[in-house]
Amino acid sequence: MSQMLAVLALLFLPGCVDKKLQEDLDLINSNLVSENENLSRLLQSDSRQRISWNDAKSQLLQKNVQIIRSQDRIDQLNKAKQERWKTWLPSVTFFASIDKGLTELGDISFSDLNASAIAPLRIPNPFSERAVAFELALRLKQAELSHDLVVRQQIISLYRLFLRTESLENNSGEDTGSGESLSSELQALRVRKGRENELKAVQANLSTILNSPGLTALPAPGTRPKLDYSRRIDILKPGKNYGRTAITFSTYLVQAAILNEKGIKLQRWPGFSLNASSPPLYDSRRDDSFGATDFEDALLFGSTSKTYEFTGQEAEAVETAEENVELVKQQALLNLDRDTRAWLRVKSNYKGLQAQREALQFRLKSVGKNTDSAIGATAKLDAVRSSQSALRDLELQIKDLETQIWLWDDEKWK
Repeated sequence: MSQMLAVLALLFLPGCVDKKLQEDLDLINSNLVSENENLSRLLQSDSRQRISWNDAKSQLLQKNVQIIRSQDRIDQLNKAKQERWKTWLPSVTFFASIDKGLTELGDISFSDLNASAIAPLRIPNPFSERAVAFELALRLKQAELSHDLVVRQQIISLYRLFLRTESLENNSGEDTGSGESLSSELQALRVRKGRENELKAVQANLSTILNSPGLTALPAPGTRPKLDYSRRIDILKPGKNYGRTAITFSTYLVQAAILNEKGIKLQRWPGFSLNASSPPLYDSRRDDSFGATDFEDALLFGSTSKTYEFTGQEAEAVETAEENVELVKQQALLNLDRDTRAWLRVKSNYKGLQAQREALQFRLKSVGKNTDSAIGATAKLDAVRSSQSALRDLELQIKDLETQIWLWDDEKWK
């Protein structure tokens, strides 16, 4: 017994703890240094792979950190909801004690130990349990809706990386330089360097969003799905086939405020409790050590109580909760107003950009068909280049608006 006490004392000596902690830290640090060396070799290599949209999206759904965290939240709430009944089960508690003087610690034997085990019964309060069940169900719905929105946002972020890559590579012909002067060559070199840096930024963002450290791939052009709202823009109606997710968010917030109000009002009701005592499962001091069969000794007792306070705090809490419900409802209406205005603005801008694109496309055709000899070849080429550059800028703006529309287009995410 004295040897066991000595071992226990050594385990808790500050020096031993500090040494073990430092060993653990050194091991973790060594692993991270090794990983950093591997990443450095990968990132310094000239290899540049391509990843298709379908492969990138599949990796995103499996490995993206934000998606994993939101899914973990759903899993935790599902588990809490399904296992709520387990909190009603009796928990077994063990007790052990020793009755010896300090000078007799070296002579301790098992006969000197007193041990017992009890399992008190738990009887749930039906009113509070119902309130908890409602709260868990609502939190689960909120988590599922939040997860859906996180998935949408991450997929759209990935889509924008594909768009950015295509834009940079489609414009690569503009950085070749005319060869007419040193200044034009230097300008072309700066453009190429800037484009290369932006492609590296795309790589870094792709590595982050796919949770793949060391990834040197770029999005494969031509593999993303096409977005085009030119024919659907007028049939999208907020609250019907567009933006219902946002309305559902507001619905859950209102319901949460209502549940909070009901919970505060419930606290004003008379308190109710029902408990039971049971005999020990085991007691070493009894002749019949295992006493779980002595159910005639079990007692069931309940009580109710009501506390009256005259400070007005309870009434004030109820009033505050009622006011909060109204404020949340008003905020929901304000959110609808804001979202509807934003939708009308996006719709108007989208149509305006579509009209500008058609005008530029017509202009390009006109310049190409123009055979007027008075217009020099250089001027004609400049006009074509100017129109093409303006058209590319318009395409980028249109695609950016289309990704904004896509986020709340519920039909597209089914």
